[in-house]
Amino acid sequence: MFSLPFSISRLADGTYQLHFRTLGQHTFIQAATLGRAFDHADADLPRLLQIILQEQSITRIQKIFTEPVAGEDSYPLSMSVSLKIAFVLACKERNLSASDLAQRMNLRPSEAHRLLRLAHKTKIDTLIRAFTALGIRVQFTLTDRTQK
Repeated sequence: MFSLPFSISRLADGTYQLHFRTLGQHTFIQAATLGRAFDHADADLPRLLQIILQEQSITRIQKIFTEPVAGEDSYPLSMSVSLKIAFVLACKERNLSASDLAQRMNLRPSEAHRLLRLAHKTKIDTLIRAFTALGIRVQFTLTDRTQK
């Protein structure tokens, strides 16, 4: 799963601000409570990451998901958003357009565009099918943390 380094600040007005250092100009999420700040982040990050994925090179995108530095923590992205980021990166590496993807997967172009949008919720089995169309095998590993 992908995660983003972030830090939390409490502002003079009592609101909380999440700062995502590696996202450049798209860095702050602010809310009255810490819980709401995280809710906003869950809702806003896919949209912000979509902008970055469209505008930036693969090398720049990979730098977004660096390890946290002192004073930061790691903000985990959901499994579906992480898979979609990996999928968009794989399409970028192969210079595949939504039209190419639609043809490979026998989809309508609008369906292929939705697969490439992070904010659009996509079932895991659909993403696995999309990776398969690119020649990529998806594997999941489960680890029982209670076992030593």
